[in-house]
Amino acid sequence: MLNKEKSACGGKRAVVKLGTGLLSDNGGISASVISAVCGEIAFLKKKGFQILVVSSGAVGCGMIKLGRKRPADISGAQMLASVGQPLLMDMWMKALSKKGLTAAQVLCSADDFSDRKKYLNLRRALLKILEEGIVPVINENDSVTVDELKFGDNDRLSALAASHIEARDLVILTNVEGLYVDGKLVSELKNIDDAVLRSVGSASEFGTGGMKSKLLAAKITRLSGCRLTIASGKKRGVLRKILFDGENPGTIILPSGKIRNRKRWIAFASACRSSISVDAGAYKAIVKNGRSLLAAGITGTEGQFAEGDTVNIVHGKKVFARGIVNYSDSEVRKIQGCQSRLISKLLARETCPEVINRDNLVLTDKCDL
Repeated sequence: MLNKEKSACGGKRAVVKLGTGLLSDNGGISASVISAVCGEIAFLKKKGFQILVVSSGAVGCGMIKLGRKRPADISGAQMLASVGQPLLMDMWMKALSKKGLTAAQVLCSADDFSDRKKYLNLRRALLKILEEGIVPVINENDSVTVDELKFGDNDRLSALAASHIEARDLVILTNVEGLYVDGKLVSELKNIDDAVLRSVGSASEFGTGGMKSKLLAAKITRLSGCRLTIASGKKRGVLRKILFDGENPGTIILPSGKIRNRKRWIAFASACRSSISVDAGAYKAIVKNGRSLLAAGITGTEGQFAEGDTVNIVHGKKVFARGIVNYSDSEVRKIQGCQSRLISKLLARETCPEVINRDNLVLTDKCDL
């Protein structure tokens, strides 16, 4: 049992995610599930909660409408999403309207999180929508975004959204009661290790996530000060039990700490496709002594990046940190191994002493990426 008083009176901002498997019902999308969830949202809003919904089901709606199976090609999935998204949103708008609530559709792509300017703009928009008492209904922009379809599920999106708006809770509603290990329901999961990830199953026919993607999402919420609960959306009053009554009807994964918003963006949301390799001295200085990354400890780069991009920091074969770099890849190669006082002369311009400042650096071991 969670602290009931804290649950009812503390931070009252929550993200609720519904998967396609839960919403699918005998060849259609379950209007009864959506209606029941909207009824609970109406109750929670009367109690002062701000609720953001992440709803899967656009591709599933398209599959059902056209009588198709999930295609293997991206363009086919995009087509189905474009057919299904307005149908899905119409169901949410009507169900919320019957409860006296207004819905706002928000379609997101990976770029809305990886680009810092878009990330901040999205945050301001979502907080304004919530402040106005409106219920934002978020989905991946599957109809046009190839990367999001390759990513394949809304669990990570829901975790990023919860981190983004600093929600106290993320509730992932599914068609099972929670995480099962060796046939037993796990009430509280304290560690997300490789053994646990290997033990979970794959996605359903209509959905593309699965329990593994939910546990990976929990790696984001754990460092965002947000508790994640996986529970059955088929149980009556489940949101009230979790968010208002402080009960745990499924599997709960409590936060392990909280890092600042900017560092959460660096760790989880920013795009990162390149890397800088460092020697043992730099590794120790960063990990053990909390130092910035200096040119003297750099041994090489991989991939292309520009000033202001996010890059991985590698020692040996292990990625141990991530940060925003102050130089391009070509500049880093020119200055690698040299002392900071020589950088300006080598590059023939005014420079800063750090390749990555500690304030713009996150240890990925700590974040358990």
